[in-house]
Amino acid sequence: MDDWNAKVGSKPITGITGNFGLGDRNEPGDRLLEFCHNNSLFITNTCFQQPKRRLYTWTSTNGQYKNQIDYILCSQIWISSIQLAKTRPGADCGSDHELLIAKFQIKLKTTSKTARLASIDENDGSTIELEPDISESEIKWALECIANNKASGIDEISGELFKILGDDAVKILLPICQQIWKTQQWSKDWKRSIYITIPKKGRA
Repeated sequence: MDDWNAKVGSKPITGITGNFGLGDRNEPGDRLLEFCHNNSLFITNTCFQQPKRRLYTWTSTNGQYKNQIDYILCSQIWISSIQLAKTRPGADCGSDHELLIAKFQIKLKTTSKTARLASIDENDGSTIELEPDISESEIKWALECIANNKASGIDEISGELFKILGDDAVKILLPICQQIWKTQQWSKDWKRSIYITIPKKGRA
């Protein structure tokens, strides 16, 4: 696109950045985020927890300064296909920027003429478009984007536990999420938030 030297910062933005951006956002970063918002793009290398050396994309010649200013963007509809995004420190690419790579998986399906693409409402003959089911890759991506050390919900199950369970967690959550997607109904407990006031001493 261009050499913006954009820093999007560490604060996640739903649908645009994940939980693992670095540093403080600057003005070019604001413009990049606005561009992503206007074009439905997601910044992939802010979504995966990595050692910081695999998140920094630029290092000054004296090694004193490091920044995350290079990004791989993808359409928001392909977020679930991105499996990994990180830098390759030390790769010989003839630049003071680190080589940034992304791994993605796309499943291509052949649709036959008899495939069920829509449902016909028998009452008035109108066509109702059917959304595809939630996939395992979408569940896996959502779990990877959960930040660590966050308070658990009313069920007292932490995000870290889901990450440890890995594919087993995906298999458990998949039918639940698909049912919620189809019925648009979910547990009332999921709508509850509990706020706990923690007093601070002095001027803290």
